[in-house]
Amino acid sequence: MSSSQVSTLVQTKTKSEFLFKDDHLDSCFPMSIEHLELSFSDFIVPQVEKHFNALRSALVAIPKVKSLTLHHIFPHYDLIGLQVNFELPRFSETLTSLTLGFCRSSVKDKNISKVFEQIATLKALTVLKLNFGRSPNLTKIPLDLARCSSTIKELIIMCDSCLNLTDNGISMVFRTLSTLTELTILRLSFTDCEKIHRIDLDLQRCSSQMTQLDLNFNLCTGLTDEGIRGGLHCISYLTKLERLSLKFYGFFGIRNINLDLARCTSLSHVLLSFPSLPVSNESLGRMFNSLVEVQKMTQLFINLRSCFYVTQVQFDFLSSMTALKDFRLSMIETPISNSSIMSLFQ
Repeated sequence: MSSSQVSTLVQTKTKSEFLFKDDHLDSCFPMSIEHLELSFSDFIVPQVEKHFNALRSALVAIPKVKSLTLHHIFPHYDLIGLQVNFELPRFSETLTSLTLGFCRSSVKDKNISKVFEQIATLKALTVLKLNFGRSPNLTKIPLDLARCSSTIKELIIMCDSCLNLTDNGISMVFRTLSTLTELTILRLSFTDCEKIHRIDLDLQRCSSQMTQLDLNFNLCTGLTDEGIRGGLHCISYLTKLERLSLKFYGFFGIRNINLDLARCTSLSHVLLSFPSLPVSNESLGRMFNSLVEVQKMTQLFINLRSCFYVTQVQFDFLSSMTALKDFRLSMIETPISNSSIMSLFQ
């Protein structure tokens, strides 16, 4: 197998390179290596299990790793019966950053159950990024961050188009989030997960720490007003929040966006994207009125395209945003009144 078939990046003082051979991983990683990033491209792997075992052996040989990133972990291949194991407990005291990308994978719950068990042993973790996008066989994310609840600062979970994820399957994600005290950056993306009906988000313990929140639940058609109420309510307590991105598209059961941002006075960048939602005038009015208290806003994007129930909304709150430099509003195919449009220019 040629080197062009493998995309590799190893970050260390002296670069190390590796090539996949027929049955093993030919590596020259120094034992002192601390930052390792590997990206696997879409090449043909005749014996996936042997390559996983070779990768595990290579990791065992470098016990001082602080940052580990594995991208595109054998996408498209049949992992039936294969138990993915990266020997993460060996790095429980040293590993501070972990990124695992299983996107476009045939991975099943049983393949990666040990990975979640091992993540639970990490005590020094500050950054965790998991990408399971387009993994249709995945039904649950049994994430437990109890041991690093006081250290983890950035958490990104992407499960776009994981069609069989359910409320019960992601419930442990929400439970573990409620225990994190130092979290500053959170990004959750569950687009096109039609079996998800609730966003039981509780960020109370990190309410005075969080600076960036990104929630993307586009095309989660099972969501309702009741299902999103708790998740939106907890945002109102994030007093240090600087960046907020909310994306809800394609729901027929959401009429009320009960979002109160009056306490989020540190907000500077906000994206509110609710296209095609049957959201009410009153709901939007309350949300926009709460923005009057946000004086540091420099960038505001609002997408209300094809919101056919939105007819009368006032944009008077914009006059109080003296720091605003970038404002974008999309209301294509939305039957907004002339008086509402005129309020943009007052």
